[in-house]
Amino acid sequence: MPSAPVIVLTGFQGEQPHIIPRLMPETSAQSAFDVRLDDGGLTPFRESVYRSPAATTTWKTIYKYLDTWIGWSSDVDAVPAPVDEERIYYTGDGKPKMRIGTSIYDLEVPRPLTKLTATKTGTGSGDIQSRQYIYTYVTEIPAVNGIQEESEPSPVSNLIDWQPTGLTVTLSGFALPPGPARGITKQRIYRLQTGSAGTYFYLIHERGVTAADYVDNIAVDATAEPCPSIAYNAPPETLLGLTALPNGMMAAFDGKKLYFSEPYKPHAWPEKYIITVDYEIVALGAMGMTLLVATKGQPYVVAGTQPDSMASQKLEQNLPCIGKRTMVDLGYAVAYASNEGIVVARADGSVGVATSNIFSRHDWAAMIPETMIGAQYNGRYCAFYDAPRADGTLDRGALLIDLSGQSFLLRAGTTAQAALFDVTESALFYVPIGKAEIRQLDAPGALSKYLYWKSKEFVLPYPESYGVVLIDGIVNPETTSPDIVANQIAAAIDANNIAMTTRYPNGQLMSIGGDLNGTFDETLVANNERMGGENCVPVDGDWLVRLPRGAVVVGANGDSTATAGKTTVSVGIYADKKQLPIFITEVNKPVRLPSGFKARTWEIDVHTNGRIFRMTMAKTMDDLKRQP
Repeated sequence: MPSAPVIVLTGFQGEQPHIIPRLMPETSAQSAFDVRLDDGGLTPFRESVYRSPAATTTWKTIYKYLDTWIGWSSDVDAVPAPVDEERIYYTGDGKPKMRIGTSIYDLEVPRPLTKLTATKTGTGSGDIQSRQYIYTYVTEIPAVNGIQEESEPSPVSNLIDWQPTGLTVTLSGFALPPGPARGITKQRIYRLQTGSAGTYFYLIHERGVTAADYVDNIAVDATAEPCPSIAYNAPPETLLGLTALPNGMMAAFDGKKLYFSEPYKPHAWPEKYIITVDYEIVALGAMGMTLLVATKGQPYVVAGTQPDSMASQKLEQNLPCIGKRTMVDLGYAVAYASNEGIVVARADGSVGVATSNIFSRHDWAAMIPETMIGAQYNGRYCAFYDAPRADGTLDRGALLIDLSGQSFLLRAGTTAQAALFDVTESALFYVPIGKAEIRQLDAPGALSKYLYWKSKEFVLPYPESYGVVLIDGIVNPETTSPDIVANQIAAAIDANNIAMTTRYPNGQLMSIGGDLNGTFDETLVANNERMGGENCVPVDGDWLVRLPRGAVVVGANGDSTATAGKTTVSVGIYADKKQLPIFITEVNKPVRLPSGFKARTWEIDVHTNGRIFRMTMAKTMDDLKRQP
């Protein structure tokens, strides 16, 4: 009878739960928790690190603005201004807005609502010309890319017949702007006449904001440029999904209508650029000059270099977007949640479900994907989820899905109510559920977490035993920055002070979960990222945040490091679903397995905060020695 095949595990992959465990690829996992899988081995995630306080516990959107974290308690889309680094624009917080430093403005520049009255006096002579007038408001806000903010024009004045000699035209009816909030400081007056470029409204005068009359005595050949804002429209108050595009353009939506701004003029959204689709729009994703429009029905791709040349194409795929916050820019593509799984769309127009081998439709729906919060991390799709279990408790955590090739899934216990991938740091930041703090996921320099990875089922044609295991890896003392440890300690103390001083409306202190047979408190559970009912905390435990492991050590030269002690490894072997009475806790050294265990189905799992490169299991020591 031939010997049992040697099991060699390296080049590890994540979970593919939709596939029967025995039919998975050789290095796929039944479980992959807090493990990176970006270097071929098993490397644990690092601890999350406190980076900044949040203003409230209700932030659902965060944004890094001028090295300061800001946020909103609603779903907001914020983008930087083209060219100007000190300005951002955003939608989702009431009317579309603009922020410069600490000043916040409505994005709309109000237009004059009343038309001018043109009155002529005197007796004229010469060729009769028809004249009309409009005026606009101009703000004092610094220009973007050399372009000043100018409103839509007022309604057109009455028509008068004008002659070049002997007539005076007085304009009256100027309205003051509606308050100082938008920074309007000037008026521009335009006159309709025929010039070298045709018949347009040409600028004849610019003055400070006033309701005083104006006398037009500007010569016919003394006019300046034509009115640039003649076809502008203010952004709708219910505009959503603001997205930056190349060439200074921006896109957003309102219902079934897709809007585009004038290049480098985010305050101007001409209605002539509107593209209407068949279904209500849910989210937008930019891929270079191509825009993915995810709707409640089929998706669209819209491409072009200027707002007046954007062309749309409906993709004949029934892949509705079921959650606006699931739209994620992966760099090489955009992705969003549909009823079938995660949809990946690329600039070439290809679109399809990328998670068919990970989730069945039923299992995917059970995770309530429409409530997920999507983000990007290391090129992977990260989905923070919060789904109810059958017993009424909550299943919370993060799914990290590799969509670049053979799709697989990683899991983490991190929960979030807001998330942002910051391109400048290549880092994912998040707000834990119910907490007033911003943390960095898998922070460089932080201490390693404990990963858990379990192999597929290796099924033999007949019962056989294995006698030796070799785990190749690194188990060394671990160090981290003392500043990181200090920040984590400060964040834990702050969180615990809040937990221990929070009171019910009747003044009674809330429980911290340490009382035996205590009553489940939904508010406190949310604030501490825990879940469950009565007795949901281990004996002698509570919901307080634990201080980070590690101590700061000062050397003879005054330098300090934070040590976490020796990393550990624990490997379990399973024969026909029963764990052998041994844990392998050594690396780089063959370990003999207990004899007398024959089985057809074999599995290996590992729990460690070290790094594992390869796991080999053989029937005999000679079989092991023959491995390269």
